[in-house]
Amino acid sequence: MENPFLELGEKLNQIESILHTIREEQVLSKQERKKEPNPENLLTKREAAQLLNVCTSTIDNYARAGELTRHYVGRVVRFKKAEVLAIASPPKKPTR
Repeated sequence: MENPFLELGEKLNQIESILHTIREEQVLSKQERKKEPNPENLLTKREAAQLLNVCTSTIDNYARAGELTRHYVGRVVRFKKAEVLAIASPPKKPTR
């Protein structure tokens, strides 16, 4: 006859494993919901202005005009580097 405590121990290990898997899935889904833009691709207003070689008020003007999107990280405003670079190199006009 098998020891009932060994069976109970095995069942507890299985339950612990299942709970651990569920917790990992919860953490991953929480991280996905929190997904913020990569901080390496975000610039401060001053950094964006230096990249374009303009003053910071020009960055504000671009944002007000809708050419740059303000991204809030907490209370701090950041700008996507790709958007700033897109302003730096205007689209080419089609040749005829």
